[in-house]
Amino acid sequence: MKRKRAFIGGLAFVLLLLLAVAVYLYGYLKNISLRQATTAIDSLGAMAPVVFVMMCILRGLVFLPCGILSALGGMLFGTLPGTVLTLIGLTAGSVCTFYMARGLGKEWVQRIPGHKYDRYEGYVSRDSFYSVFLMRVVPILPFDAVSCIAGLSRARVDKFVSGTLAGSLPGVFIYVYFGDSIKSMSLKRVIFSVLFITAFAVIPFLYRYLMKLKQKTA
Repeated sequence: MKRKRAFIGGLAFVLLLLLAVAVYLYGYLKNISLRQATTAIDSLGAMAPVVFVMMCILRGLVFLPCGILSALGGMLFGTLPGTVLTLIGLTAGSVCTFYMARGLGKEWVQRIPGHKYDRYEGYVSRDSFYSVFLMRVVPILPFDAVSCIAGLSRARVDKFVSGTLAGSLPGVFIYVYFGDSIKSMSLKRVIFSVLFITAFAVIPFLYRYLMKLKQKTA
């Protein structure tokens, strides 16, 4: 009991620090465009990758969609480096959410409106890597919701991390490539990347349709 209280106290302190940074970033970023953000971060020189990764880690606290940050990574660093840095940041952020859910428990997670975690918790517990991978590559749930579900389940953190890295790679790459294509000012690349994003956005709807069709025929 004492260990749990100490954990919650330490976690609360860290969260307050992160929230302070997040509020500062939100106040700064909400008044600038994506291109202005690119210029501001790029002007930091060697510190730019560090700041960008920190933004990815804090993304959930400032309510920035993963796609926007991925596109920003492409504009800042190019397709390959941008993909690597974005994956590092998003995965690190997801691990923080994973441990928050595990440490604070189901009661805390269930206070988050709009999500029903129970139906997925057992699924993740049975095959951690495959289930996390599938929910990342087919984004039927919000990014942070998957992290909370995994934290509540019996999933091992190494399985969660590997599933997150592998499952997030296609989506991150597509959005990073989109950001890089905007910076290159190549109309052909922009059109190509938009087609990729459109196809990727259709996947969750197609998945739900196939699942409903399967239930009807079962």
